[in-house]
Amino acid sequence: MRIRLLLNDINYDIDPHEAQTLAIFLVISCFLAVMMSSLIIGFYIVFSKIRKNLSSQIVIIISILELIISFNRMFVSIYTIMTNDNLEDFSHELCVASGFLWNFLNLAIFFLILFIGFLLYIEIRISFANRVETYKNHIFLLIFVLALFFSCLPFINNSYGKVNEINCWINSPLMRMISFDLPFLIIIGLYIFFIISFIRNLKTRAEIQIKRKLAFKFLLFPLLMIICWIPAITQKLFNINNFALKVVVHFLTPLQGVFIPVIYGLINKSVKQKFISFFCCQWQKLKSSGSKEIESLEIKEEGEQNLIEIVHKNDAEIGKTPE
Repeated sequence: MRIRLLLNDINYDIDPHEAQTLAIFLVISCFLAVMMSSLIIGFYIVFSKIRKNLSSQIVIIISILELIISFNRMFVSIYTIMTNDNLEDFSHELCVASGFLWNFLNLAIFFLILFIGFLLYIEIRISFANRVETYKNHIFLLIFVLALFFSCLPFINNSYGKVNEINCWINSPLMRMISFDLPFLIIIGLYIFFIISFIRNLKTRAEIQIKRKLAFKFLLFPLLMIICWIPAITQKLFNINNFALKVVVHFLTPLQGVFIPVIYGLINKSVKQKFISFFCCQWQKLKSSGSKEIESLEIKEEGEQNLIEIVHKNDAEIGKTPE
């Protein structure tokens, strides 16, 4: 029964009225991801010290990829909203390119998140951690090669194309499971394995108390991936035709680009301190400039009041002068 379900073609059709609503939700979600990714990229450009940290470099790359993904999805969704033809006249070549880009970049992000978990795992082995820093470029290359390999598999049976009225992706359920769902689940499993191994290798009580908290924070990454993607995988896998679930899927999936930088900013002390100090500094400048303006207005009002009092006093003295 399960095998038949996976091999059968899934009906991805969406009502035209639903398509417009879902496209609007998708554009809003992608816009939020664009704003957050741009903020993080700009923040890391300004603060050069943070860029030296390997985990921070990974987050910068993830933010750049999320920016590209969000613009890609926004382009297709805005086309659907503006033309109101639900991708009927949308170029097949553009649809294939959009679907391939979507799959490739998301898989690259998943592998980069797994790399963050791997860095946590090797933190207790300092010598090995130094070797990872040395070979980081090779690891980045391997990540993108793996993402490219899985993303090229759907070209075997020409599976890239229009999935429904607002999405271009892999329209073969079996190929989508092999080239996206399976790597996703393997990455989640490996990430959790790294964290469990990390906790088990802690020796002293001080390490256990401090680094268990760190491991718990890093669990937020796979939890985030599950929250953002399990609704979409569940809907596609079991062909659930529910409008509320479609709204959740189309709004929640792009928000991965919002959550990842926020979570990393919360668990990285140097990033969090820089972020807080930067905005506190800007707030103090704004506050001081505002107080100076208020002070100048008060001085101006006080001067005007004194001038009025002098005029009234002179008028009163003139009135008292005998004719």
